[in-house]
Amino acid sequence: MSHFESSVDIRRPTDEVFRWFLDMDKNAPRIDPEADEVRKEPPGETKAGTTFYFKRGGREGPVTYTDLDQNQWIDFVTKIGPMRPTARLSFDEIELGTRLSIR
Repeated sequence: MSHFESSVDIRRPTDEVFRWFLDMDKNAPRIDPEADEVRKEPPGETKAGTTFYFKRGGREGPVTYTDLDQNQWIDFVTKIGPMRPTARLSFDEIELGTRLSIR
């Protein structure tokens, strides 16, 4: 099994960075010019089981949050062709703001 890890430091408080990912349907299109649309199901509070559907060029791909811990981490699964990769976003408070890591 392959693994991938990366991190970036963001000059924003951890709770603000975490909330950004809870509102992916509103925020992702602002930073991804290729996204035609991002919709969230079900509507309401983002929690385990929430799926974001990213539409690009007529194709749609889901990202489902499988578990999360407020301001700590978000686990998710997505579908890329025949693959079903899983990942964890981790949110760590650092002196300059937040270290966002993905694994």
